[in-house]
Amino acid sequence: MIAPMIVVEPCASCKAPIVWAKMPSGKWSPFDSKPERRFLLKAGDDGVFRADAQPTYQSHFSTCPNAAHHRRPT
Repeated sequence: MIAPMIVVEPCASCKAPIVWAKMPSGKWSPFDSKPERRFLLKAGDDGVFRADAQPTYQSHFSTCPNAAHHRRPT
């Protein structure tokens, strides 16, 4: 199996680097290209929570200053 390449391109309006991902609905959505470090808490069998670092990507609609211009009506 070949690993997919992440293609980074500039946002059409603010020029920030973004990546596109297909959502479960089948629609494509833009995400900021730099992942943030978040922690996922998992409860162990002993009842103690443990933190796993997870890279997460922010939707570019929440960070783009021109997001309202690009949104389609639902």
